[in-house]
Amino acid sequence: MSEAHSPWMRLSEACEYARLSVPTLRRAIKAGRLEAVKVNGARMYRVRQDAIDAYLCAWVCGPLDREVRR
Repeated sequence: MSEAHSPWMRLSEACEYARLSVPTLRRAIKAGRLEAVKVNGARMYRVRQDAIDAYLCAWVCGPLDREVRR
């Protein structure tokens, strides 16, 4: 992380943590699937690790009400 004890990550750090590309995380942010804050109205975002974990869990697990095909 950029700050020693900060829970916030730059988008590049979040991509490295999640092993996803910058465009993938930008799309998730714009679609409202990943919580993030914009820094000074620029294209720079800050993302919390717990938000990335929640996004990855939802992305991998999918909706809970989905039927299981056999």
